[in-house]
Amino acid sequence: MINLYNNRQQLMVHTQNWKTYWNKRIISLDEIVPVKQRDSIPSIDNPQFVNIDTAKTYLSDQTPVISVQLADEARAYPLEIMMWHEIVNDTINGIPITVTYCPLCSSEFVYSSVINGKNLQFGTSGLLRNSNLIMYDRQTDSLWQQFTGQALIGDYVNRSLNPIPSNVVSFKKFYSTYPNGLVLSRNTGFIRDYGNNPYVNYDQITNQPLFFKGIIDTRLPAMQRVLGIQIGNNALAYPLYMLQTSPIIYNTLNNVEYVIFYNSGMSSALDSPIISEGKDVGMTGVFIPYLNGERLNFTKNSLNQIIDTNTNSTWSILGKALSGPLKGIQLTPLVHGDVFWFAWSSFYPNTSLT
Repeated sequence: MINLYNNRQQLMVHTQNWKTYWNKRIISLDEIVPVKQRDSIPSIDNPQFVNIDTAKTYLSDQTPVISVQLADEARAYPLEIMMWHEIVNDTINGIPITVTYCPLCSSEFVYSSVINGKNLQFGTSGLLRNSNLIMYDRQTDSLWQQFTGQALIGDYVNRSLNPIPSNVVSFKKFYSTYPNGLVLSRNTGFIRDYGNNPYVNYDQITNQPLFFKGIIDTRLPAMQRVLGIQIGNNALAYPLYMLQTSPIIYNTLNNVEYVIFYNSGMSSALDSPIISEGKDVGMTGVFIPYLNGERLNFTKNSLNQIIDTNTNSTWSILGKALSGPLKGIQLTPLVHGDVFWFAWSSFYPNTSLT
């Protein structure tokens, strides 16, 4: 285990060759924990993709993937690759994006990587805050929080990357929804133990987060998985155990009505030594439940499928109609996080629990 650095002098030693403008910052340097050298967890900057049939030769149906869909193109980024790289700099349909994953917080977020017309390239800084990945951009060495997309230190301080809706779902749910989708290849240019989990048993409910210097919000166990939604200045969190018994929930936050879908059938990436054998932690989607001004009323049928009672169409956890009169229609997704409670409550301390 790499030793923790506990003061600013050691942080400066750790980052002495960086061009970061340290005097522009919105956080205390004491909040930062250096744990690795910059880029020792290498980002993927030239991602290669394979089709579904090829990916099926090594991914199991329950393997977790980050699903991103822009216009008519959908891509999956398996967590078995993301946990070894944490950042993928990519372009979908001409839109530059940054796909991110922090295993210590079980947090995945996707952002537009364009700021002021410039396409930023991101890497891993080796620094953490609230146990969460701090990214840096290679243009200015500004430091960015993975969880919020906000620049903490440097030339871009207090600027925020625009989030792009994404989901962590099972590989089967991805390819069932997007049979022509593409999957991030294991051909990354690096030799890593893809398919295996370097954080065995990390997500046990009785554990404490690694490298965390803050105060745990004790309303839930630190490692409780929650679905978090933040709209404007308001935030809500739903423990996933609640969604297991109420797999479709309607609610309103900041005058925005949404519907939550929950399905079982996805392995934890942070449990078993082999990711595909991890415990079932379930998966979620959050969507605007309106089409052309009409509110769709969703429920589960006797086959445990998501349907709307308006047309009896069946729907994917990814908000796409798979059959029925609305087949092919895609609901408008909302940005949300399926994350550990300690992380969500650290960045959104005023969160209400449902």
